[in-house]
Parts: sequence; C-alpha cells; structure tokens
Amino acid sequence: MDKRSPTLDEVILEEAAGWLIRIEEAPETLTSAPFEHWLYADPRHVNAFTRMANEWGAAAALVVETPTQKPYVRSQSHAGGLRRWAGKLRAPWLAGGLGALAAAAVALVFLYVPMSAPAGEAILYTTDIGEISRFDLADGSSLVLDTNSSARVSLTRTGREVSLERGRVFVDVKPDADRPFSVGEGEVSFTALGTSYAVERESDNWRLEVYEGTVRLKSLRESGVYGAGTGASFKPAGLTSFDLPQTLEPGQPNWTSGRVVFDATMLADAVQAFESYSDKHVTLIGGDLQTYEVSGVFRLTDMEAFLQSVVILTGARLSETGDEVELEAE
Repeated sequence: MDKRSPTLDEVILEEAAGWLIRIEEAPETLTSAPFEHWLYADPRHVNAFTRMANEWGAAAALVVETPTQKPYVRSQSHAGGLRRWAGKLRAPWLAGGLGALAAAAVALVFLYVPMSAPAGEAILYTTDIGEISRFDLADGSSLVLDTNSSARVSLTRTGREVSLERGRVFVDVKPDADRPFSVGEGEVSFTALGTSYAVERESDNWRLEVYEGTVRLKSLRESGVYGAGTGASFKPAGLTSFDLPQTLEPGQPNWTSGRVVFDATMLADAVQAFESYSDKHVTLIGGDLQTYEVSGVFRLTDMEAFLQSVVILTGARLSETGDEVELEAE
C-alpha cells in the first residue's frame, strides 16, 4: 500500500500544477469561481498548490502568512514523489516566466489566509497508514492527525467542533471564550477554551491526554475536568484517570514528532505500536521474544530499523514474505 501523504498525492499535485500554469497564462484565473471551488473542495489542495509553487522557485510570490508551523512527518517516498513531479513540470513552467504570477501575489495571499470552507460547512481531514500530518485551521488553532486517522472540523461563530471519526488527534487551541473548542463524536466530547490536548478514539473507547490548560470531559454517563499533565481512559465499562509520563518535547505527545519511547516495554506491545504505522504484520515466535523488554527512543515510521535493533539485541532470526514478517527466537 502506498503510504504517501494525501497532502501531496500525485493526482492533486497534477491538478495544482494545472492551476499554476493557468494562472500564469491568465492571472484573472486566481480569483475565478472554478479555481475557488477547487481550492475549497479539499484542504489538501491548498497544501499541494503552495508546495508545488515553492518547488518551482515561486515561493516569493506565493508565501502565505500563517503562524509558525511545527514540522510534520512524511515518508521519504513521498518527498521523492514531489521531486519527480517538479522535475516533470519545472521546464514548461520556467519557460513561461513568473511575471504574471508575481503580479497576482497580493491577491493570492488574501485568498489563502482564511484557509476555510464556507461558513457552516465541515472540512474532512484524513491521514493514511504511516502518515502524521499537521493542519492549520482558520481560527488560528492547529491539529495534528496520527496515522490512519479521520476528523471533520466545523468552525462557526458560536463554536468549533472536531468530530473524530477514527484514530488520534492533537489540538493546539487558540483561546476564544466565545467559541468553545471541542473534540469528540456523538454523546462524548472533550471541550477546552484554550489549551493543548490529544484525543484518541478506537470504536467506543476514548483516551484523553491534556498537555496545557484544562479540558472538560462530558458524556451521558461521565463528566470531569482534567488539567495539564493528566488524562483519562473512557470506555463503556467506566472511566480511569491517570498522570501523563514525561515527553521528549514539553507540551506535546511523542507521536506528533513521529517518535515513541519504550521503557521496559514488552516486545509484543512494542511491535503492536509499530504495526499501526505500517502494512506489515509481525509474528513473534518463541515465548522469550513475547516477553522480552525493550527500552529506547525509536522512529515510529521506521519499523525496519526497530526490527533490526531487536535482531541485534536478541539474536532472533528475521524473515519476511510480502507484508508478513516473522521474528523467531534462537
């Protein structure tokens, strides 16, 4: 399965390239209804358009003024795809020159700063398996989606709602007392006025981690307020509160930077964490491997490096057939 980020999907990059060429040939295209419709049809279109322009050396004309962004994780194969597209399309673009596009730069900046859908409409944000992506919202907040996650964001004058359909999200909320910010789905919600927190959903099971400020949990059966450094696991069977462990970077979970910390973690549990970021399935053969404890900091999107470390540490034999991987104890 291709794990490249939807934000730079080759089909969307091709569409973005087409719009860039049309704007160069006819600058009025920049404010046309068809272009605006394409822009707002999918949040990935903005990313593809600006990134493609930057690859072609048009950054000076296309810079969009947004708050400072933290880096997000993307695969090496994805970066290679971008270079391939730039290589294919760079020549005709540069042959036409950047004059018309540069002249339209002011209009482009004003068009892109909102980065939002028409009022009342929700925008769907998704990530593929192995992808961790950051998205900036029109209200000044931002969210980071973990691997294989999906969330719909609705921003109105009275509130801001993130409907988490699956997976995990970390939100950095811009304070606005008149527009509460909540993450949840159905009867479950986690609401804050200005804070940073992560919410994970697996079917009817929810997990809250608060990294800054306070968050109010509310459902038909449970409610509570949680402060920075605390969290809660909410399941149909009940609610469990806990304290958060120290993270590699203050104020955010480790997975947002694509890393995981194991501290005497059983190998079976560690492997399960990596499988969430890969199409590969790992089978551990031998009881000693199942209970072997691993410690250290690893890159979540690099299962191969982790397995090679295990081989070195345990002397296990590694074999692979397609997406099936076996680790067998000596």
